[in-house]
Amino acid sequence: MIRADTRLPSACVAALVMLMSGSCSSDTSSSSSNPAPSGTVSGAGNNCVDDPGTASGTLQDWYSEVYNGQSWFDASLEPTVSDRGAEFAASVAQAVADELPAFEPAGVGELVDFDGTCPSVRWVTLDRADGATISITVWRPAQLGQRVGVPMAVSPSSPDERTMVSESTNFTAALTVADDGTTVRVVAYGAFQQERMGGWPTTTTAPANMPPPGPTPATAEQAAAIAASVLAAALER
Repeated sequence: MIRADTRLPSACVAALVMLMSGSCSSDTSSSSSNPAPSGTVSGAGNNCVDDPGTASGTLQDWYSEVYNGQSWFDASLEPTVSDRGAEFAASVAQAVADELPAFEPAGVGELVDFDGTCPSVRWVTLDRADGATISITVWRPAQLGQRVGVPMAVSPSSPDERTMVSESTNFTAALTVADDGTTVRVVAYGAFQQERMGGWPTTTTAPANMPPPGPTPATAEQAAAIAASVLAAALER
């Protein structure tokens, strides 16, 4: 249930704006040295997330295959400097605060298209004091019938034709898609879980001294609610 009375503290918004001009921590959930499978949706290719798409479809139309995995751009984004990116990051932080108020802004990134003017992917992370992390990515694919990676430990369910969720013991994922293909992926990791997901598709050998992973910080319903709010913000073009 969304708590309408929970507002993002001004200090958090200020922290997000500061991230726009300085370095920020990268999402280490995937390794750029591991190439994505052929056909993995990246959002690149003149697919500006600030422009509406021209095609239309449901989640199944846009993504003919949803596989258990990460997407390469999570580890390859640069600190964003665009005004729209800053506004969007603040909207993301508020969407998370409405559901999970203990999380604080940690990183912001954009993948800018080849002409240097169009962000084709946006990415925001938020951390909690106990080590839990939420990673949120938005993009728009080039065409219908794409593949997309979503970390899943259990089979996903679809509360509607535009959303899928997968909740497991240590992490929860949600994917939601607008008519024009604009896509939001939310992954909420328990403490030390993300570090175990650096390989391809989602697993890696954990260091011997790493503590066991913590419980997922979000239910499927919370992740889906965050994704819906973030998608609404992304569509305010």
